[in-house]
Amino acid sequence: MEIDGNTVRFLPKYHRIHNWRYSLPASLRRRMSEDDGSSWMFWHESFQYMEVTLHGDDHLLELQSYVDRVRPYPALLLAAHRQLNATLNLGHRLKRKLLF
Repeated sequence: MEIDGNTVRFLPKYHRIHNWRYSLPASLRRRMSEDDGSSWMFWHESFQYMEVTLHGDDHLLELQSYVDRVRPYPALLLAAHRQLNATLNLGHRLKRKLLF
């Protein structure tokens, strides 16, 4: 949920948030004050709201960009993760080639 002036924006996180790349580390929450860990607003008469529905890569890119804005992971960790994924994908592709 994000609040911008008189508008509240909701983005469902679904189960993808359980992947470490698309969520903030628990250590960040432990260091936050109570105010920093909460969202609130006052309004007079009315306010605007929207729920954004994203699917596929758009959803993952939105989650990833949020983490990168709030608390980016170290470049070395991200590079190691990309290399691990590339190695695992190569293993899966090789296995499929050998089986067929």
